[in-house]
Amino acid sequence: MSEPASAVERYRRERKQHFQSERRDWRLSAWTCLLVLVVVGWLLPPTMVLVAGVFGIWLVAGSDSYWIRMIVTAGALFPAFAFEPLAVGYAGMALGWTVLFSVVAHRIAAWRWHFATGRNQFTLWNLAGLIFACGLVFAFVRLASIAYEDSPGPVFFDRVVGTCYLGLCYSVMGFPLLIPPSLRTKKLYWCVGGILLGGIPLALGVLASLVNPMFLLLLPVFLPLIHAAGAFFFWAVLFPMELGGMFASYELPAEETAS
Repeated sequence: MSEPASAVERYRRERKQHFQSERRDWRLSAWTCLLVLVVVGWLLPPTMVLVAGVFGIWLVAGSDSYWIRMIVTAGALFPAFAFEPLAVGYAGMALGWTVLFSVVAHRIAAWRWHFATGRNQFTLWNLAGLIFACGLVFAFVRLASIAYEDSPGPVFFDRVVGTCYLGLCYSVMGFPLLIPPSLRTKKLYWCVGGILLGGIPLALGVLASLVNPMFLLLLPVFLPLIHAAGAFFFWAVLFPMELGGMFASYELPAEETAS
């Protein structure tokens, strides 16, 4: 009996080592991909809105400590101010909207499916992290306001609405990462795809048609193509991050999984 038991134990140990090695490889590729993405964002500041979306999802659902996520995000976005403050201010607002929509979606999903969302207690270290995060937010607001101070009011309002739209799309794309893996069914992905490729373009077309009726015909046709390309890029970055263990693994209670 000892030999089969030892063989099973050896198999489990080898399988665990293989899994850990594979996860390290995916994590290394994810960090490399993020580094390339950030450098491209520095050289081409308009693409920083895509960087902001990725980091927005990671800030909400990442498995690393709050400090690491905040410092890495700040280190990725702040240097781009040397190239184009306007574009980075735009990315900062997109980051804020992404975090806001993702937190709301995460809480609603946790209430609906009854999974844990983290600790209900906090330490002074967590409080210091919150203060640091608020400082980053106010710094982005201040720098963005400097970049926008020469722009007329309607232009700034358009930027706010545009970043709100981007944040909503990013949170929809990243929604599967906000819930336990056991809930990521084909039906869920179909719903996410339907909202992204059908619901949002149609709703935006209806609202824009109040300004120009042609938008009701144009936006539901062209926006799904843009959304599909954006989702492909988005998940090309998030997929190695997920396999590398960079997102928290929320699990359902035992009574939920048993049912």
